[in-house]
Amino acid sequence: MGGIEELIGNLYRGLVRRGISMRVLASRPAGEALLEDDQGRIVRASKPGLKAFVLFSLFRGLPEAFRFRPDVILCGSLVAAPAGYLIARLLRRRYVVITYGSDLVHGGRMYRFALRFFLRRAERLVAISHFTRALFPGAGLDPDRAVLIPPGVDVSRFVGLPEPAPHELAEACEGRKVLLTVGRLVRRKGVLDFVQECLPELVRRHPDLLYVVVGEDARLSLIHNQEGMRARIESAISDAGLQGHVRLTGSLDERTLNWLLYRAELFLLPVLDLPGDKEGFGIVFLEAALGGTPSVAYSVGGVPDAIGEAGLLVQPGDFTAMIEAVSGLLSDETLRAKLGRAAERRAREEFNWDAICARYETLLRSTSRQIGLSTESQS
Repeated sequence: MGGIEELIGNLYRGLVRRGISMRVLASRPAGEALLEDDQGRIVRASKPGLKAFVLFSLFRGLPEAFRFRPDVILCGSLVAAPAGYLIARLLRRRYVVITYGSDLVHGGRMYRFALRFFLRRAERLVAISHFTRALFPGAGLDPDRAVLIPPGVDVSRFVGLPEPAPHELAEACEGRKVLLTVGRLVRRKGVLDFVQECLPELVRRHPDLLYVVVGEDARLSLIHNQEGMRARIESAISDAGLQGHVRLTGSLDERTLNWLLYRAELFLLPVLDLPGDKEGFGIVFLEAALGGTPSVAYSVGGVPDAIGEAGLLVQPGDFTAMIEAVSGLLSDETLRAKLGRAAERRAREEFNWDAICARYETLLRSTSRQIGLSTESQS
């Protein structure tokens, strides 16, 4: 599941728990559904894909809205904004759009026109990080209209190292220092560059190092589906003779992933600063934090908001500094433990979904024209 999809799913569940009545227009995933509901609150497109959802949200959204009569429309991304705008106009309601980062810098002339048209007419805009809000002027938007609400994390998933350990991975990690990356295999995540530029020296310094990469190619992504990043990473591993030090796991079930988040010595997401493709936040940093695992990353996009002071940030593109940061923490168990405790405390206190959903509820209630609130969430 991508970060945006996970945010929308958790936001939906959290708002329902808070007693908010909702109807959701959702895309049709090619694989398993990201949202499940047995009470008819989720209406899903019949086909997967961006165009299919835009058309579905427009033509199915209108009759759903007239039946449900929402007080406010929450658009989970710019893709849902056309339907949000139309429904708001016809029902004389207001709509709110969540913005991330790449959505504000990606696309050609028509995309940029649509972005400005629909976002300028929204009542409020949510920015998931300080970085996202800083992109507003370049997109022709007023940053003063942004409400800063970061993504949350499901703290209930993290109650200690799962037992028994997943046999195959536990065996591979036995006696090794584990460096972990979790995320879709796209260029922006920086795995290829890290393998080529940093990993050989790290393995020389730490012969027991194992780099575990969890994630698949982004086949269904709007802007990443032609990258074929896994094959390129595999080729780089082979060229550098690192087959014994890298494990590409593909997707993992939640229990196995949680085990890795607890087991790893360090979490790494060497995100690159690429034009037109920005990291708006990085929920996975919070998940690593809940496992007590400190993070190392480049200081790009919204990553500093996600890590805070509970990890190490490196200047973008400085491979030498990245090597030193990772190597230093691998060699310093005391500092790792200190950063890990600070990271876990921060994630639990500041980013739990109850706290985040309370902020969304306040925003939606202040946006609604009525005292009682029902919301239609489009994702």
